[in-house]
Amino acid sequence: MARVRDELIDPKTLYIDQLGLDAIGRMGGHGYARTRDYFELPTRSLQAWTDAPGGWRAVWACHQMTPVYT
Repeated sequence: MARVRDELIDPKTLYIDQLGLDAIGRMGGHGYARTRDYFELPTRSLQAWTDAPGGWRAVWACHQMTPVYT
């Protein structure tokens, strides 16, 4: 549950102004993080992902920590 000031809620969409919220997040233990640094990470299409240098093999190899030979 969270409490949000009324002026941060768009009355038409009921979306919350995330920048105005100035939220913090619990990281575990006694650690917390501020959410002031905003960035977007667009999702790549499957075609763009497979067409990238190394394609899916490079991503799988990085995940498995083994070299890839093409």
